[in-house]
Amino acid sequence: YYPAGRRERGGELGRVVRSCLFCEEGSVGYNTFFENELFRARWDGIPAQVGHAEILPKRHVQFFHELTANEKEKLLPFVDQVIARIQKADMVYEYERLLEGAHDVTRPYIEKALICARDSLAPIAFNHGINDGPIAGQTIPHFHYHIIPRRDGDVDDPRGGYTADV
Repeated sequence: YYPAGRRERGGELGRVVRSCLFCEEGSVGYNTFFENELFRARWDGIPAQVGHAEILPKRHVQFFHELTANEKEKLLPFVDQVIARIQKADMVYEYERLLEGAHDVTRPYIEKALICARDSLAPIAFNHGINDGPIAGQTIPHFHYHIIPRRDGDVDDPRGGYTADV
C-alpha cells in the first residue's frame, strides 16, 4: 500500500505524498468516480455497505484541522454531489470495474460487495463519518470522509449508526 519515496506536485493541489495509497491512486486516476478542483470521491476498498464511498482532498493532509477554510467550506456541498451519484450508481458495474485493479488485500471485500450489489436495494439513508487520526480508527494517513449508504432492513437495529459489514 505504501511505496517508498515522496514526490511533490505543484499548483493549487499542493503536496502529494507518494507513500500514501490515496495520493498514489489519485495521481493515476484509479478508483475515482467523481472529482472537482479540491476533492475526489472513491469507492471504499473494504466497503461496510454496498456503495460505501470516501471523499478525499486532492492535496495530502492527514487531519480535518489541516483542511483550509476554503476546503472546509466546499466539503459539504461536494458530499451532497457524491450522495446524488451514489444514489444513481450501477454498483454491479462499479465493483466489476474496481476489481480490474484491486489490491490482493481489498479484492475479497470487493468481490463480496459485488455479490451483495446484485441484490441490493436503493439507499434511503446515509451514515457520515470521519476517523480523524489513528486513535480514531484512521487506517490510511490521508483525511477522508466516509459516506455509507443504508437500506431498509440492512441491520436489525440501526440505532447507534453503522453496525454491519457487507
